[in-house]
Amino acid sequence: MPRYKYVCLECEVESIQVHGISESAVDCGLCETSGSLQRSLTTPTISRRRLSKQKQEVGSLTNEYIEENRKILKDMKKEIVNKNDKT
Repeated sequence: MPRYKYVCLECEVESIQVHGISESAVDCGLCETSGSLQRSLTTPTISRRRLSKQKQEVGSLTNEYIEENRKILKDMKKEIVNKNDKT
């Protein structure tokens, strides 16, 4: 399963969560705040054994991570703009 880095918006602690690609973590286990986790940008980890089993090209896996991180970055930018508009 893939590993994802999350940051709690309440206690500002980084954590690594393991879950499926279509899932996401929302609750902080440390401060027990609901809906406070936000996914951070991550670098892909490429396992050669996994690639040989699925016969997936390295380039397509890298492109998948790039697109995923672009979406995260876009969401983070929107959140910053919305915070600045409120002040």
